[in-house]
Amino acid sequence: MSLSINGIETFLARTGPFVDTVVRAATEADWVRGAVFYGLMTPGEEGDMARSPGVHVDVIGPVVIEEGDDETGRAPVLDPRYHVTLRLSGPALEAVDESGALKWQAMAVAWSALGDSAPVQNAAEEARVLHDVALINPDSLRTPLRVWAWAGFTP
Repeated sequence: MSLSINGIETFLARTGPFVDTVVRAATEADWVRGAVFYGLMTPGEEGDMARSPGVHVDVIGPVVIEEGDDETGRAPVLDPRYHVTLRLSGPALEAVDESGALKWQAMAVAWSALGDSAPVQNAAEEARVLHDVALINPDSLRTPLRVWAWAGFTP
């Protein structure tokens, strides 16, 4: 279920002590540029990129949007864009900006309220694009791209 912040419906979901979402960019470079802008990643000492504390990134890459059919020989339909599943925890949920606002909440509200509707979407998904990165509403996905485990799980 998407998370409401200050009355604005965001495209994030709370799972126990975590906040999860799915993002998509045309390329890995677009994703990295957006991740740096939002403070999800920072440049490392040797020119590499490092995740900010409390930011967990699961790179999915291209995704299958329609299964192929071996009997008919129909190939699967792929979305070649760069998909990433994010999980924010601990330090990422506690970080504040210069005005004292929680950074992750400001990011979510800006993306959800100010982003443009994604021009190319898959199936019934809903997404908002800001700085060339689409934030996908997790409620609009037919199947999750990543299912995270957490210690609070009880069968």
